[in-house]
Amino acid sequence: MTTEPFQTHLFTQTTRDARTSPMATTRTDRLDIAARALAGIPGGYTLAALLSVAAARWLPLPRADAVAAGMMLGLVAWPPVMMTAFALHSLPRLCACLTLTTAILATLAYWPA
Repeated sequence: MTTEPFQTHLFTQTTRDARTSPMATTRTDRLDIAARALAGIPGGYTLAALLSVAAARWLPLPRADAVAAGMMLGLVAWPPVMMTAFALHSLPRLCACLTLTTAILATLAYWPA
């Protein structure tokens, strides 16, 4: 019994053209992923930091408890922002949403008390 037909079949399966592979990405796809990551990581961090400051200022708790609750809210807010960066279809809409939300949170965080 010979194993040569099996080996030939195995090698023909692995020598597939990269352009026809379902996992092949174009340069535009890679740039879109990089832009979304660059928008999501610092944008999410900024949003989470401003949320923690705003929550610490406006929660009706003792100061230490308000700061701890704000920090926890910030940590909980960052992953959904990062997931939303890749879930939204339009990159300009993502940037607009992040900018608007950040502006609102900055206003709440630094509003004179």
